[in-house]
Amino acid sequence: MMRHRKTLWLWVGLVCILFSGIYLRIVNLDKTSYTSIEINEVFNAHQIYLGATPIFSANDSEQSLLFSRVIHYCFTAFGESELAARSVSIIWGTLLIVMMFFVGWRFVGKGNAGIIAAFITAFHPLLIDFSRIATIHNIYFFLLIFSFYAFFEGIEGTREKHTSFIIGSFKIRKIWALWNIDLFWLSVALLTSWSASTIFPQGAVLFYGLTGYCAVLFLLQYFHSTPRAALRLKYGILVVILTTVAVILWVNNSTFFIPAPNWSLQNVMGHGSEVDIILLNPANWTLATFALIGAVFSIVNMHKAGFYTLAVFLSFLILAQSDTVGVDYFFIFPLFVLLATYGVFEFAYYIRRQLDVQLINVNLEKRLHITPQRLIMGIFLAIVVYISPWFSDAWNYSNNSNLLYGSVPLIEWKEVGNYLKQNQNEGEPVISTNPRLVQYYGLDGHYYTLRSDKFSVTVANDSSKNWVDAEIQSPKDFKQIISQHKTGWIVLENSMLNENTLLQLLYTNGMNVAISKSMTTADSTAEIYRWEQARIQNPNEN
Repeated sequence: MMRHRKTLWLWVGLVCILFSGIYLRIVNLDKTSYTSIEINEVFNAHQIYLGATPIFSANDSEQSLLFSRVIHYCFTAFGESELAARSVSIIWGTLLIVMMFFVGWRFVGKGNAGIIAAFITAFHPLLIDFSRIATIHNIYFFLLIFSFYAFFEGIEGTREKHTSFIIGSFKIRKIWALWNIDLFWLSVALLTSWSASTIFPQGAVLFYGLTGYCAVLFLLQYFHSTPRAALRLKYGILVVILTTVAVILWVNNSTFFIPAPNWSLQNVMGHGSEVDIILLNPANWTLATFALIGAVFSIVNMHKAGFYTLAVFLSFLILAQSDTVGVDYFFIFPLFVLLATYGVFEFAYYIRRQLDVQLINVNLEKRLHITPQRLIMGIFLAIVVYISPWFSDAWNYSNNSNLLYGSVPLIEWKEVGNYLKQNQNEGEPVISTNPRLVQYYGLDGHYYTLRSDKFSVTVANDSSKNWVDAEIQSPKDFKQIISQHKTGWIVLENSMLNENTLLQLLYTNGMNVAISKSMTTADSTAEIYRWEQARIQNPNEN
């Protein structure tokens, strides 16, 4: 009876966490404009939805093209809106919470660990942000954790599970049982890796972590007090197979080292900075501390699941630091959460074991219906959550002016588009740092991309629906674009770099144009300027 009651509380806790996590992922989502890292797929989905020709460029990957189709299907099913486009990320983010619950429970062997893993996943602002934008990263998170879990179950599965998967009573059945291999999960893992290779080629790096994990366990069989020949043979064969696969992947590294396109997070943040955000961001200091504790306990306790997590995480981490191509490595974050979960759980139970002796005579269980050990563990976990900056940040969604720790600003593009719809005349061009966002929320026409970092302009011709690779690198060249139109609009995000660009335009000699501010958005995230060609007075006029 007590066991069923405890299990019931676990399910109740998971449901509460799920509802809280879903709320944080959808609240005010339809009021938030698209961002620069999601408009590429959304704009193409919008074009397909309207029956127009999508604007695909050479930098668009297969994942981008596929995700554009997925968003288009969401538009077809729910109508075109920000919530519909981001519904895919919300669904995968919710599934990730559930998956982390089961993985934490399975790896540590306690349901409380599953609750901790699900809690961190549901409330961490980084994972919330990824669920609030229409990108493919949440699919990466889930596919990595699912493949990661399936491989572990396949290699270290329980002997009597899925025995019917092997037909008949051949001797090979005894070998699989002796090696503790679950063919069902191993087949699921291989099938998932193969089928997901198109949208998640970076997941192939998982084989490097598997190789390191099996190699260490193979060597440990020679130093174990009671070595098992069967396990030695098992890990030896796995090392040979996995090493062969790893070498093939390394030789053909183009299959999973895909350069990041211009709109990706890697280019927004800079190469390697995504790893710094995971490990070095001050908001994650509690997670980093307990992840380190979890790594130490994994080695000291020779905990297979913990050591397996550490091996795979380190393989991704090493590859991310040595990668010269530029790949988004945010998908390793759930492994970081698992290590932190194991660290929190082991540290809490270490406190409990110390209290077993000190509080043995304290008679609180009958009064509070809880053991003093569990009470102190609960207080400890509550303190950890309370002092964690990431938890308090999760509830400040209404005050957020950016996503992903300031890397992606939230700009009021809807307000910009509505203003231009009311005031833009036919034929007037728009110059913007993000012309696709302005075009999506505004009117069709001629749009120019202003690169404040290079002070250049790339023209987008509405009639051809293609981005023309022509850039203007200086105010002198920029003047030629403005001289072609008597009037037009400039939309700038609120930043020092853009203000400096505007000053260069205003004070460049011979510009022959008057630029005036027309509108500032409510939260001052963007400004709209209008230019008019200055009338040159004829000296013969009186």
